[in-house]
Amino acid sequence: MRAAFFHGREDLRLEDVPEPRVGPGEVKLRVLYNGICGSDLHEYYDGPITTRDTPHPLTGVKNPVIMGHELCGEVVDVGEGVTDLSAGIRVAVEPVETCGHCLFCTAGQYNHCGLLAFHGYNRDGGGLAQFTTVRRSMAHKLPRGCPLCRAR
Repeated sequence: MRAAFFHGREDLRLEDVPEPRVGPGEVKLRVLYNGICGSDLHEYYDGPITTRDTPHPLTGVKNPVIMGHELCGEVVDVGEGVTDLSAGIRVAVEPVETCGHCLFCTAGQYNHCGLLAFHGYNRDGGGLAQFTTVRRSMAHKLPRGCPLCRAR
């Protein structure tokens, strides 16, 4: 598959890589849309900022990384333990992974987790690829019939 890898400041490369495999508790998505936001531009022109040249303490991921954290996709496969999603369901991705056990995570304020990792910056995979995998907790089912943007 094709994916956009951030290697460092002003160094984004379109590369061929194997499709990701879905693991336990994960969902594999065919990326339908991925937005580009100001954070991506800052990373490209001034980075690394959110991406890392050393392994992330939670995920172990470091540059180069597949960028893309604002995405939606269609489920193509689910891992062991995922029973409420199936192929063909469309989801929006909440692009955060946390430790799940610190004070902030257990209080429902996971966005303050000291080990916060972002899909498209510090996790394997990202939305600037044909396929990506995310934890089940990151995939939010879109209502049936929800129109997605169409290129004109």
